Amino acid sequence: MAKASAFFRLETQEERPAKKKRRKKQSKSEDAASDDPEGLDQSGPKVPAKTQRALKEALAEGRGQAAHAAYLRILHFTPDWKLPDEDLMKMIEILLKESDWGNSVPFMEEYVARSLGDSDQVRLRLVKILLTAQRRPSRAMRVLAEITPGRLSPSLEQARAKLEAQAQQMLDDGVLELDGEAWQ
Repeated sequence: MAKASAFFRLETQEERPAKKKRRKKQSKSEDAASDDPEGLDQSGPKVPAKTQRALKEALAEGRGQAAHAAYLRILHFTPDWKLPDEDLMKMIEILLKESDWGNSVPFMEEYVARSLGDSDQVRLRLVKILLTAQRRPSRAMRVLAEITPGRLSPSLEQARAKLEAQAQQMLDDGVLELDGEAWQ
């Protein structure tokens, strides 16, 4: 019994050993995000390094769904984060290869908005998807209107004219669409 009473004995404040103060340990994701060798980190809240690696790996391996999921996780932490230009084009190519039209359209619209590289070819591909997969002729006509006249090669100009005629035919047939991205 003597041992048990010593075990349950209450110590006063003076009898207790002083506690050591702990320094706040930086998590692995914060530590790796601060280094950011790939240039994915942008100002603002830190993106977990594990998610950045998952995005890079999925893009390198050509896994569109995994890359898109990692991208959405990054947006959860930093809503204003943008894919680097090179990765944006990879994401578009992979999603198009997988026929994931719904997820590829926002990335294509961002690519076109940034006016990168071959944005007119991406515009035409976007218009084709808007017409065939999403049946959005009004949006397709707005995207086509952004192409500067005379800038396309003859073959691309021919494709543009064909897409414009298809969009106009859909509008004449009375195809209705919701405006905006919220419904996608």
